[in-house]
Amino acid sequence: MRVTWLYNSNIRSDVPASRERESTMKNNIPRAFRIQNQISVTGQLLLAVVVFLGSFSTSSALELLLGTSQSGTFDHHTGRAICRMINSLADGLECRVRPADDAGHADVAVHNLTNIRSGSLDLGIVDSTKQANAFNQSGRFEFTDIRYDNLRSLFSLNSIPFTLITYQGSGINSFDDLRGKTVNIGNQGSSQREIMNSLMAAKKWSNKEFTLVEQIPTSRSQDSMALCHRNVDAIVRVNVHPNSSIQQVVRLCKAELVSISGPDITQFIEQNPAYQAISIPAGTYASNPGPIATLGVKATLITSEEMDEESVYTIVKTLFENLERLKRTHPSFALLTPAQMHTDSLAAPLHRGAIKYYREKGWLQ
Repeated sequence: MRVTWLYNSNIRSDVPASRERESTMKNNIPRAFRIQNQISVTGQLLLAVVVFLGSFSTSSALELLLGTSQSGTFDHHTGRAICRMINSLADGLECRVRPADDAGHADVAVHNLTNIRSGSLDLGIVDSTKQANAFNQSGRFEFTDIRYDNLRSLFSLNSIPFTLITYQGSGINSFDDLRGKTVNIGNQGSSQREIMNSLMAAKKWSNKEFTLVEQIPTSRSQDSMALCHRNVDAIVRVNVHPNSSIQQVVRLCKAELVSISGPDITQFIEQNPAYQAISIPAGTYASNPGPIATLGVKATLITSEEMDEESVYTIVKTLFENLERLKRTHPSFALLTPAQMHTDSLAAPLHRGAIKYYREKGWLQ
């Protein structure tokens, strides 16, 4: 409560009449009014004391900020689901999702990783390739001055398949059939571009393999429209399934998914632990009655080494012991198992709080 003292320089302390006038005015105020005024002042003082003491009695829950991609993305949905579980099931923790502002950050993953590293974010959801590249200072992080060696893993989450899409009758039935075609490899900095570049490097391909290379972004379905208008023969996506945008291009443009498999793909996965073989279930899309073999990455939940052990232990325990609740939020979580989650696609070492829980369960020595 702020108290303001008013000083009037026109009143002199050596003038008795001023005191007499003040006394006279005070005596002329009705007694009931003066009592009411005193009660009002007393009430204000008591209210101020209550508010002041109340500031010490608020919840002592530790606030956690969980960084995700922009609002509306799948990992933002995942972050919200995780925070809801923490807030309703974990004592002493309060979780809030902090989506990255796409307009202000050209690379959302780098933004979140950097803020986790510095402590501005407590937790973050990033895909396994970006986690691996940041921790190992490879890929886009190879020549950065910032080190991310304090990153720590909690667990992996859903698979995110790399998806090759073409139109029926294009003559593209495998990844190798992209040679001589017009292909959208994704805009610079996108996940699809990153994976496409990695696969092309593994095959020793260059852009010259294609008739034309496009770099159309997925925003506002620009790549889908290019495929529908036959401006490109194939597009690549990195997203969970089922996906409403892909369902639309399948329905409206007679598009279909193409399997990505073979000995060279198997070798690529073996040499790059951040990737894994993935099968998109049969019937996910109308044009694909059978399963689609491909590869992809995993979403991972990470923190920094500086995060306290007890909080991380509580988060991991809450998620694993209520995993069925998370599975009900989206079909892509249906295949999650503790055995995979605490080991798969985690380049950064496990946080000591996660290790404590996994050892209690007998999953680690």
